Amino acid sequence: MSESPNGTPGNDATEAVQKGYVNFLIVGADLGFAKSVQAAFQAVAANNPDKNYRVFPGSSKEKILECIEKHTLHSILIEEEALGEQTPLQYLLELREGCKKNPANEKVPVIFVTSKTDLSKTMATVRMGYKDLILKPIDGSLFVEKMNVYNPAFPLIEENLLFTMDCEKDIDVSFRYKTKNISEYGVQIVVQKSVDVGMVIYVSGSLLPEPIAASVLECKKISDTEFHAQLLFVGITPSETQAIRKLIRTEYAEGKQAA
Repeated sequence: MSESPNGTPGNDATEAVQKGYVNFLIVGADLGFAKSVQAAFQAVAANNPDKNYRVFPGSSKEKILECIEKHTLHSILIEEEALGEQTPLQYLLELREGCKKNPANEKVPVIFVTSKTDLSKTMATVRMGYKDLILKPIDGSLFVEKMNVYNPAFPLIEENLLFTMDCEKDIDVSFRYKTKNISEYGVQIVVQKSVDVGMVIYVSGSLLPEPIAASVLECKKISDTEFHAQLLFVGITPSETQAIRKLIRTEYAEGKQAA
């Protein structure tokens, strides 16, 4: 870990730029993780002699704020274990307030670090405002490559570590929206931009037994920032229809009971 001779990290933003410092704050008590981050950058240091990679551990709120105030940071990584009684969102909001003490860090990328996740947790975490969710233990080259992408204003490496291949293949891309209503034959969703009528997409969610193909039947503008798109289920199997019917009945009954 990097510290000045008197035991505290003490270089202002101007000096950091002049000396090519790239600073990372690791929030958490696991020095093993901080060392793995440091090792990942040591592995690329020889090929990037103009950079001085520094990793600062933040094991207390005092140390975290001190680092934020004294250094221009490339990224802040928060280990899940460091949250204590706070939720990831509460911790992030508090950290963002602290970052305002140094204008250079107001928009610093913040990454959530955990040992396990699932799709729902990952998506929810990123929606809160975290730049990414990464898993421990880290893959060194992948970690450095992604960190380089997070903040283009502070490039970490001169050349990419990972290979990018030209490729022309079909791929399905998923977006998440709120439903407006659902029936056995389709679902209406609320979107922020118009979607093309006739487009065929996959839809999935807690109201559906599994991903189902659907086509966009119509898309109506409700306001400058809201559209309602009617999706028609296509190629749906009898078992999928039965499952949707059951789910609708259950949701309806629970709604009536709650009322």
